[in-house]
Amino acid sequence: MKKKESGVITVLLSIILLAVLALILTTVEAVRLNGGYVMSDRAFDTAMDSAFAGYYSPLYEEYHIFGLDTGFGGKDADYNALTDKLKEYMDYTFYPRKDMEELPVSLPSSFEPYGITIKKVDITSTQTLLDKKGELFARQACEYMKYRIPEDGIKSLLENLKITESAKQTGEILEQRQEAEERAAELEGRVLKLMEVIDGFEMKKHGVKTNGDMAKIKDSFIKKVWTGTVDRNSLSIDNDWLFQSVQSHYKNPLTNIQGIRGELSSLSDCVNMQEEASRRYQQLLAVDTSQYTREEKENLADEIDGVQEDIENYREEEERLIENLNREGAYLTGILDDETNSINNALKILGEMKPLSEKVKEETAKYGEALKKYKEDRKEGVSENIPEALSMAEPGTEGALQYDFEGMKACLSANKSLIENCLKQKDLSLSSNKTSWETYEKNLQVYEECVRNLDFSPLKFSYSGCMKPKDSNPFFEGVNKILGNGLMELVIEDTDRVSKNKISTSELPTSIMNSGVAEKEKNTPGKEFGLDNKKEVYSPVFSSLKDSLNLKEEGTDILNNALYSEYVKEHFGDYLQGQKSGTKVLSYEKEYILGEEEKDEENLKEIINKIVLLRSLTDTITLLTDTKSREEAQVMAAGFVGFTGMPAIIEAVKYVIIVTWGFCEALVDTAALFSGKSVPVIKQKKDFSLGLTDILGLTKARIIEKTSHMKADGGLGYVDYETCLNIFLFLKNRESKIYHSMDLIQENLRAEYEGSFSIKNCLAGFGAEGEFQMESRFIDFPFITKDKELADGVYSYHIKKDYAY
Repeated sequence: MKKKESGVITVLLSIILLAVLALILTTVEAVRLNGGYVMSDRAFDTAMDSAFAGYYSPLYEEYHIFGLDTGFGGKDADYNALTDKLKEYMDYTFYPRKDMEELPVSLPSSFEPYGITIKKVDITSTQTLLDKKGELFARQACEYMKYRIPEDGIKSLLENLKITESAKQTGEILEQRQEAEERAAELEGRVLKLMEVIDGFEMKKHGVKTNGDMAKIKDSFIKKVWTGTVDRNSLSIDNDWLFQSVQSHYKNPLTNIQGIRGELSSLSDCVNMQEEASRRYQQLLAVDTSQYTREEKENLADEIDGVQEDIENYREEEERLIENLNREGAYLTGILDDETNSINNALKILGEMKPLSEKVKEETAKYGEALKKYKEDRKEGVSENIPEALSMAEPGTEGALQYDFEGMKACLSANKSLIENCLKQKDLSLSSNKTSWETYEKNLQVYEECVRNLDFSPLKFSYSGCMKPKDSNPFFEGVNKILGNGLMELVIEDTDRVSKNKISTSELPTSIMNSGVAEKEKNTPGKEFGLDNKKEVYSPVFSSLKDSLNLKEEGTDILNNALYSEYVKEHFGDYLQGQKSGTKVLSYEKEYILGEEEKDEENLKEIINKIVLLRSLTDTITLLTDTKSREEAQVMAAGFVGFTGMPAIIEAVKYVIIVTWGFCEALVDTAALFSGKSVPVIKQKKDFSLGLTDILGLTKARIIEKTSHMKADGGLGYVDYETCLNIFLFLKNRESKIYHSMDLIQENLRAEYEGSFSIKNCLAGFGAEGEFQMESRFIDFPFITKDKELADGVYSYHIKKDYAY
């Protein structure tokens, strides 16, 4: 029989055993506590990752953009559905036996060692593809294109952009130059107005107005009151054509005064004869006829009637002479009134001359500084690309500044004082009172002295270089006529084939983000070409690229812009390439991104405007670099102005002619681009299709015919329609082109896949917060819980997560 062993356990050993068990259980609980947190955290991560795996597949398949559609088939975002999905995905982690009831094998409960439950899940923040000015969308687009675009494609784009930037800089300096030149022309325009007020030649903005073969003469002008010999030397009009036009318009008051004095003498004689007749009448009435025979009485009566008739005739003659003299007096007074008005007009103009001439000097100096900086910035290729026409002469002794304006002002002020004193103190009117006749005679003498003392000698202008101006209307009429139906009619051969498609704007991303068409600024060519609206002709051309290009920005920004432009090129159609595959709401998608209009047709017109302006600028620069072209325009400008002595006006008109020439050549370029041809980035003069005289008879047929000799692919240094669109896309405001791209994506996906789809519901990322609970199973000393909440034997985990594509 086996011997039984006896044993004892002391209290100390029991305490040690309990301590060991407590340590083990506490350690297990601590491990379980932290393991539960890790499991909750990873389950949350996995759930968010799984949620983002449910991206809207048509958006990725068609446009390679990830976006989680929280609309889930509806038009509005449903974040409750998203949280439900997160909970569902986490349930499979926390409850491995979920949905396994029907399986033949079940997992033991030991597979759920934590017993974690989800108390709540909230979406704390969202970032849709529309947020951050669309950069979340653009970032994905650029990432997609990084490995698809060839390196030479980026280089080619940047080369074209450098040329475009050069054209932009030249356009800006040309606009500054033209503004300075316009200021100088404004000063010369004041001189023309002085000529009009002083010598009577009616002026338009750039020269003399004509009336038939002669210069048009104003009804009232300062030298119209002329008492001297009417000849060229006396009048200081050193031009036969102008003198012949004005020579019959002078008025000599002295001639009128001589006639008035004759009428005054006639009035005196008339009154004397009337008085004599009255005395005779009284004598005849006093004759005693008592001894007269009947025949004698009849003779006396006839004589009395005759004398009475003479008295009446004398009275009527007196009234007529008085009326004539008053009329003549009023006429003479009116001459001086008109003279005063003309002098006031001249003094007003002269008062503007000094500050305006100072402004001209200031603007010229300012432009000189801008030109100096322009040359320093460009350095390379300056001699090739900067036209000599950029140089601007300093104001000197030519043009407006050759005249003594202060001397004119003093002369006119003295004449005005003479006239005012004459009119203030003297009155050229009379009545039947003989005293008034004497006063009239004295006042007439004062008037004569005033007129004789008027001095016009300082009022001299040089007209030697003046000729009858050529009519500029025929030159501009041809262009204006063909512009009547719009540019699209000129550059597209068959406009009936232009798409009439339209996009609905009610729910577009641009409308939601307030980046709609109403906020954009347009730059369009002048609606009418002519010399009276010079700035409207050249300003849109010279400023067509203003504030739209900056190649000095960070390299990353340039690269991202280039990548996004390539993304648009790959995913959207245009006028020449046609639609991409699938259902599209617009036929001209790139044009929509650039033009921002609802209709295809309007967007195409906007692109035509942009191309015409860009080509107008480059072609104008070419013309300005070509000496022969500048000379041709100079000759035509001088003919239109008619004054060789007005260099600033001629220069301003020359620029209008050159810009008009460049614009017409740009129409040919644009027509070529829209027919699939290519044109040089910067033309040489030998490449021009139109001469200056071709503008006179320009028609659509002529424009289209000129494109026939152009090549479809000119090679290096040439651009086609696609290249122009790429340039415009690069220059386009980044936010605008991103949102308008999303407009097209949304509407195209709606048309082909799901009518309720909306990009505003597509998440690029979101933040979520979850609260998870786990029951305590072992020893839960406070020191092991740390930041974990413990209440009533239940641990709580608070976890925040952010996730983005």
